Amino acid sequence: MLRLIRPFFLTLAMTAGQASANATPNHVFQVTEKSVALLESLNAANFSTPTYGKTKVDPALPRHVLQLARDVWRKTQLLRFMNGLPTQALPPVPAREIVPADVKETVDQIYAQLEGLRPSYAITVAPEDPALPSGKSPTDVFANLLKVSAALDSLGVPTTVPNDVHQVAASVLQDALRLAEVANVTDAATAAENVPIAIGQTPVDAYFAAVAFIEDLNALATSPKGIAVTGDINIPASKDKISPSDVMIVLLRARAELNAMRFAAKDTDVSQNAGYEGGKTPSDVVTTI
Repeated sequence: MLRLIRPFFLTLAMTAGQASANATPNHVFQVTEKSVALLESLNAANFSTPTYGKTKVDPALPRHVLQLARDVWRKTQLLRFMNGLPTQALPPVPAREIVPADVKETVDQIYAQLEGLRPSYAITVAPEDPALPSGKSPTDVFANLLKVSAALDSLGVPTTVPNDVHQVAASVLQDALRLAEVANVTDAATAAENVPIAIGQTPVDAYFAAVAFIEDLNALATSPKGIAVTGDINIPASKDKISPSDVMIVLLRARAELNAMRFAAKDTDVSQNAGYEGGKTPSDVVTTI
């Protein structure tokens, strides 16, 4: 669907906004380090060992980190549910430029939710606060959040499946249509409704469809009459082995870019998640993208 509404964006011309905050990536990284330490204690008590990937992380900005943090939150809530603890949802993504303070607020909440799991694993002592690092970037925080995510996986959090990925793809489509609405592009929704259904697709197809969408967003952002956003839109690198989790991460990045464009277009609405649907396949994800 998304590929059919892309041409309508090319007529837009808007400007980006600015925001500021005191927190830095160093502060956010420090919290993720503490989360990793706590999760490794939980894994030790669970007789499980996290497997951390060695894949190079694509460059990230706070808006990308926030989207990944929200997926880590999702996994944290699944683990709490598995252990009979209450769960809760995060508020929608705010309609403003995302800064490290926004990310820190979310990772602080993630750590607090993980703290509540200690009694379930008979962990009586919380990890000490790590020293505040220096020279950390949003990309470093992104990489550390991937470690948090992997440590949650090793505790038995259900593997990311096409249903999960489809929800993010549907949210991206929702945001794209909202951007078209703000810009008065009335034909976009009709184009999206008439997309042909994809058949026999794989996570690899979904991954590269998502990358192609980000490439289109980059072309729009850098066009003389495009929607300029703060910071670069980086195109995710190719991968040899692609799982639904890899597709999820690229779509989260796409959502971050779209939300930045919506802010630049002076859209004041928060970004809502699409509803969760079962029975989805990679073909459904490709159809939506």
